[in-house]
Amino acid sequence: DKLRAELAALPSAKPEAEAEASNADDPAAQAIARALAARNANAELSKTDKARNAVTSLEKRINKTQQKLDQAQADGDDNAAILSDTLTKLQSKLDDARQALDALSQEED
Repeated sequence: DKLRAELAALPSAKPEAEAEASNADDPAAQAIARALAARNANAELSKTDKARNAVTSLEKRINKTQQKLDQAQADGDDNAAILSDTLTKLQSKLDDARQALDALSQEED
């Protein structure tokens, strides 16, 4: 009974239209919406296309991390070691993603 009373006291959820309107100016909500749209678009892709997108994404992440690492090393930043480790891990993931893409490409042939 106590829980029901507490539940009844809570405000009801907003309808979706109101929630979307209030999120229009919220950067976090916009980022979530973009991520959901990308995920939905990715769900319709073939395994090979997904693997190709993964390789492309990892290459971009590696380039950005390399730039950050170069800047951190130039500045004598303590984060350089962390960035170096991250770069190593990303490179390993990229190698795995390329192998998966190659395997999928060979299956299609």
